[in-house]
Amino acid sequence: MILRLLNGGEASNSSFGGGETVLPHRLSDSFDYVRDSPMTNVKGRRSSVWRGRARSFLGALVAVITVCFPLGVARSQTACTDLLHLPGVWTDQVGGSNSVGQNLTGLRFPPGGNCLTEHELTLTVINANEFTIDAVYPSFDCFSSTADLTFTGASCTVATGTYQNDPSCQGAGCSGSATWTRSSDLNLTAQTNEACDSSIGACSANIVRANYGGDQTTLYFSVNPPQSKQINIIPRYGHTASSVTTSSSGTAQGAYTSGVISLGDTGTEVDDVTAIVGNGEAGDFAFVLNYNGFNFHESQVANYAFTNSGAMSETDIQSFFQSKNSFLAHFYFCQTGGFLDKNNNGRYDPGERSYPTSRLPPKSCLGIGKVSSAAHVIYTAASQGKNGNINPKLLLVTLEKEKSLVSAASLPPAATLNWAMGCLGRTNFRDQISCAVDRLGSHFHDTTWNNRPVTFSPSPFFCATFPGYPEWGVQHDAGSGLEPVGFTINNAATYSLYRYTPYIQSIPQGGGNWRFETLWHTYGF
Repeated sequence: MILRLLNGGEASNSSFGGGETVLPHRLSDSFDYVRDSPMTNVKGRRSSVWRGRARSFLGALVAVITVCFPLGVARSQTACTDLLHLPGVWTDQVGGSNSVGQNLTGLRFPPGGNCLTEHELTLTVINANEFTIDAVYPSFDCFSSTADLTFTGASCTVATGTYQNDPSCQGAGCSGSATWTRSSDLNLTAQTNEACDSSIGACSANIVRANYGGDQTTLYFSVNPPQSKQINIIPRYGHTASSVTTSSSGTAQGAYTSGVISLGDTGTEVDDVTAIVGNGEAGDFAFVLNYNGFNFHESQVANYAFTNSGAMSETDIQSFFQSKNSFLAHFYFCQTGGFLDKNNNGRYDPGERSYPTSRLPPKSCLGIGKVSSAAHVIYTAASQGKNGNINPKLLLVTLEKEKSLVSAASLPPAATLNWAMGCLGRTNFRDQISCAVDRLGSHFHDTTWNNRPVTFSPSPFFCATFPGYPEWGVQHDAGSGLEPVGFTINNAATYSLYRYTPYIQSIPQGGGNWRFETLWHTYGF
């Protein structure tokens, strides 16, 4: 079996940050993404790895595994065409060896070297005892074929039926009777603790920090029927024990320690770990990300800093905007609108650009004492949150993370300002700031998430994944699309940032909390 280990806000429509919104959503305002299934993305990479390893492990007959079914799916004991009985190693009527994984795909090794390479298998369940086989041959010297087989007994070890080679095959042997016999009843499964719940036991992460020295994830192994069995483990560059032995109950676990990579500050690396038992029976596929970016376990923002609403004064915020040549240094809010005060007289004058329209100012912008500078609004909002005060620096970084508003020299379009903080649905600029304060403050004080207690002592909170519901947890783009990840979170500040922006990286080059942490450091906060 091959395990994939990859080195490596509420959901976003932002081009960079991944801020908080409701589903359904797009990942970006600036770019359109077609989001493939994470496991589909991984599958393409895995296939090439398998072909490179296949010739080295013909004796062991290692199967390629992808997960197309959620971990923990209840397995039927009354039908043969389930994930307990179909995966494994089978011998066909001509002596070919067929290795089938948990996602019902695999490889066929023809007998006696009759073909130059292997057939690629796909099994499709028809009913409780019948299944079809699509055996695609990628070269010219052998034929592809299909077969329809039905299990013949309650033991689920023999299936019989017919096969048909592709139409280019003419003459004897192009069709006939087919028989598959299970070579062994032993079925190996291996998975990481991606659905681990720290409230019921110790958890390691299934995304680990590369180059960190000691960040680990746990691999869980089980064999069926339960028995004591040695499982050999072969990593490519990370570190594991060379083997583990299951107990008489058929279970064992081993630790994988992060590897060393040098891909830069958004690096995610693929590690292939091969698990072999007996003559190559294999089971579930699971993945781990080894990530060379930032410390995703703990933000630079400490708990005490997160709630320090006095970290910047209104004057400090204004000076910050001026130092960045930001339009916000000249922007004044009215009620739900605003304008650029280019002559710095603190009131709207004819010809000055306004929001939400560049032609006529909102009525609320007219009159003395009805306007407030952007610095004043941000300072006041940070210190008057209904769910607790927060550091105004959080708002400044989020303005840039979500819509690049700190670095914008001119007044952005109304559509951009109406979703300035990537917070829930589009509203208006002022309400977006208030929404961010309330959501960040609320998450900081969370006591439960998905019916799990949120605590950080005596052990960190484990951010679990939820098979089939990636939006319930945190995701990461390792370069082939978003995939759910599980990992430990050390404090409430870090937890709140992930609840607001549930991505380590929302795009391969960054985004998500990587962008937040990068900006926090760049601004010298």
